[in-house]
Amino acid sequence: MMYIPYKKVNEHAVLLKQGLAKLPNNFTAFVCWWCEGTTIRNFESCSVCCKEGWHGNGLLWPGSVPAPDSVAYQVLNAAKGE
Repeated sequence: MMYIPYKKVNEHAVLLKQGLAKLPNNFTAFVCWWCEGTTIRNFESCSVCCKEGWHGNGLLWPGSVPAPDSVAYQVLNAAKGE
């Protein structure tokens, strides 16, 4: 389970966007359209990427299904240049 501290949600969203920009255009995951990758919306957990008990990581698969944490780590590693 990925944990994103509340004080770092905006930084997390920026890293997701940077990582996705470095990955191929056909990469399946994308930033959540509701929380924009922060995992928070209206001071609550995002109801799209954090739905059904899923803690969320700010990424979605096609069909607005939450992406697994392994995908988020891959995107974050791409952002860091690893």
